Amino acid sequence: MISMREAYEKIGANYDDACARLMGEEMLARFALKFLDDESMDKLEAAMAAGDAEGAFMAAQGREPEPGIR
Repeated sequence: MISMREAYEKIGANYDDACARLMGEEMLARFALKFLDDESMDKLEAAMAAGDAEGAFMAAQGREPEPGIR
C-alpha cells in the first residue's frame, strides 16, 4: 500500500498544500477516507449507463431523487 504523500504525487497534487488547507495530516487522512465510503460515483456511473439523466444529475450533486418531484 502506498502512503498518502505518494498517492498525492501520483495524481500530480501537492500533499503539503492539502495538509496546510486542512490543518494537518490527520484531518487530510480523515477526509480522504470519507471518500472511500462515498457511493456517489457508483450511483453516477450506474445512472449514466442506464441513460437516467435525472439520476445522474442527482448523483453528481450527492443527492437522492425525491419521489414525485420533477
